[in-house]
Amino acid sequence: EWSIKQEFFNHLDNQWGPHKTDLFASPLNAKLPRFVTWRPHPAAPTCDSLRLQWTPLDGLYIRPPWSLLPHVLQKLQEEKLVVTHRTRHCGSKEEARPRNSLFQGVSRRNA
Repeated sequence: EWSIKQEFFNHLDNQWGPHKTDLFASPLNAKLPRFVTWRPHPAAPTCDSLRLQWTPLDGLYIRPPWSLLPHVLQKLQEEKLVVTHRTRHCGSKEEARPRNSLFQGVSRRNA
C-alpha cells in the first residue's frame, strides 16, 4: 500500500495539526491511532469515510485515493471544513507540502 513516510507526516502534523483522525487509511498505512478504513476492520472505530459526517470530527488528516478526490472535495465544501489534504502529484516525486490549491472555497488554517 502507498503511504508517506512517518517523518513527512510528522512535518505535516507539526505545521497543520494536530491531527487526530486519518480518514482514508488501512491498518498498514494509518498515520494516527484513530483511523477510518474502507472496509470494516477490528482496529478501526468505523469504516467508509464518505458516509460519515466529518463536522463533529476534529483534526482530520485526509489522503484519499485519486478516484475519490471529487467526492472528497464536494464533501469538504458541503460541510465547510478545514483539513490537511495530501495527494501524490501525478508523474512527479512527492512534494513537501499539501496541495491546498485544489480546494476552492475551503480555507487553509494559518500556522
